[in-house]
Amino acid sequence: MKKITFKNGLWINNFDSYAEAVHFVNNRIVDGKSYILNFLYFSCFVIQEKNLLYHNAIINSDYLFLDGIGMNLYTRIVYNMKDILNLNGTDLIPKVLDKLNIENSKTSIALYGSKNSVIEKTHKIFKNKYENLNFYYYTNGYEPADLSKLKRKSTFLIGLGTPKQELFVQENYEFFRKKEITVITVGGLFDFVSGNTKRAPKWVRNANLEWAYRLLKDYQKHLNKNIRNLTIIRFILRDLIFK
Repeated sequence: MKKITFKNGLWINNFDSYAEAVHFVNNRIVDGKSYILNFLYFSCFVIQEKNLLYHNAIINSDYLFLDGIGMNLYTRIVYNMKDILNLNGTDLIPKVLDKLNIENSKTSIALYGSKNSVIEKTHKIFKNKYENLNFYYYTNGYEPADLSKLKRKSTFLIGLGTPKQELFVQENYEFFRKKEITVITVGGLFDFVSGNTKRAPKWVRNANLEWAYRLLKDYQKHLNKNIRNLTIIRFILRDLIFK
């Protein structure tokens, strides 16, 4: 694993291969210690410059993975990093769960986020697909999670959207450390797993155009995020000059 540090104190973790990234996250979960894993896409990068609380929440990550073409482009141009993996949670976390299940790790996992029908369906799908894993608790993102129900040394997948999910982790940082809980913020993963939101066709994803597909499918939901993404040229020019 490599760590690429940006001038504002942020960083990303990168790997030589996707399989290495899956193996790394799998091992962190099996460790039974407390780790906090967040994902950084370009809209997040823009938000953290204006929101100090969110910036600090990101800084407190143990691991921070690059997510999406925007951050990939920024990192390639500004830091001349050409072999940066897109480690978005929507693709990465199911592969990690596959590996945990195959290895029969008996990992205990809790789920928090999205609306009630979505999280219920996701919980059912996960229990049926990953029979060797213990999905012991779930609740929707419109009501407070009962942290007292979280098991020590378990894994907590949180899908509240950015920046809400990262701020939630920051607010409960000491609790997760004390209980030795590994926390992974997963954004819209539950919506995709449940079928509530459709993934772009594979050829669209391979062309790095999933952002455009999502914008067309749900204009209102993704408009602000993509407006922020359009500022990428300004950020690249600024950081090239003042790097």
